[in-house]
Amino acid sequence: MSDAHRQSTKKTYRLRTDTHGPRKATVRVRDHAFTVDAPEASGGTDEGPTPVEYLLGALAGCVNVTGSRVASDMDIDLTVTGVDIEADIDPARFVGADTDARAGFDPIRVTVGLDTTEDEATVTAWLAEMESRNPVLDNLIAPTAVAFGVTR
Repeated sequence: MSDAHRQSTKKTYRLRTDTHGPRKATVRVRDHAFTVDAPEASGGTDEGPTPVEYLLGALAGCVNVTGSRVASDMDIDLTVTGVDIEADIDPARFVGADTDARAGFDPIRVTVGLDTTEDEATVTAWLAEMESRNPVLDNLIAPTAVAFGVTR
């Protein structure tokens, strides 16, 4: 990759969400749309993954993309063959219980499937570099400013 491509330039992402009741929404980004919903047992119609499932899916997808990019940049023989994620969540805070529990996941466990002939030291270096360059992971583990506003 050329140095010109490595220079820092911010990119703004925009999306629009149309709600269809308290549990279902359609998210539109670029030329794509996807449905966010809750399972029927939670009052939804189960027409799409939940918001937290999309979060985990975003992490898995970004591990694949970032991991592939890092392997190419390192010029190593390594292919990501899959990403499995498990995460535990206590819904107590979400449902309004008086609790010290987090509203989000704790912990998130990620297993990356690889096809590689590289030695353990190279795989370890690749993993560390992938973790440091993964934007979704960065948003999960580092404080990120989020500014809310309302429209009427």
